[in-house]
Amino acid sequence: MGGKHCCVVGCTNSSKKTGQGTNYFGFPKDAEWRSPLIAAVNRCDSGFNPDSMHICSAHFEPSCLLLHD
Repeated sequence: MGGKHCCVVGCTNSSKKTGQGTNYFGFPKDAEWRSPLIAAVNRCDSGFNPDSMHICSAHFEPSCLLLHD
């Protein structure tokens, strides 16, 4: 499999498929940021592990992203 995959329900983005045009973000460790993201993803299946999952940049407003080269 390899690469990063978006964990948002219905999203099929993966780093192999999208290439460099899409960024993938892990869940933050800080509970103030982490908890709302987990709730927004709305997954309750046993395969969901926020410690190893990613959300792709397609689910964020561009103005909310601070990207570094």
